[in-house]
Amino acid sequence: MQLGAKSGKQQLVHKVLDQLLSNPPTGFRIEPIYIGDRGDFCYARNFTLQWLGCPEAQLPDDPVEVNTGDVFLGLDRAAYSIPQRAGQLRDWRNQGVQVYFAIHEAPPVTIPHGLGQGTASEFAAWLKSTGANADGAVCVSRAVADELAECLRDLEVLRERPFNIGWLHPEADVTGNVLDIILKRCAPTAS
Repeated sequence: MQLGAKSGKQQLVHKVLDQLLSNPPTGFRIEPIYIGDRGDFCYARNFTLQWLGCPEAQLPDDPVEVNTGDVFLGLDRAAYSIPQRAGQLRDWRNQGVQVYFAIHEAPPVTIPHGLGQGTASEFAAWLKSTGANADGAVCVSRAVADELAECLRDLEVLRERPFNIGWLHPEADVTGNVLDIILKRCAPTAS
């Protein structure tokens, strides 16, 4: 994980992460993770300490260990990394982990003007991988959720289970509702 970039999307990612860390939902422990140099998911312990303003320490960023009932929430789409980790996400799902991604903007494959072909093709590869291996997505709006569902249909993503899509209501507290949407309100919209 990196501190830095402050685009609108990154500001939202930072806001959600900050709220999840400072006010975790009841019954959950928030553990930021990242994809390490060897391609495995690792705990971002030093990053988290820095984020929370704790004294500097050198804690090991050990490989992630998952348990039934865990929730993986990808706040950034990591276009290059997630398709390469599809097998691991699938394994986690088979171990009882719910795998979700936050979608912050309209899928680039639906707005080809102004974007290079690479952006649309990278997103399509990410979406195929995510659509096949995740449980669902939480979108910033109903419009983005509808576009995501349309993209999944157009890409003919092969799935073993339904893909649940939820969205945040404009007047809602973004961070207070993310896990609520995942755990209670996501309705299957694509198969």
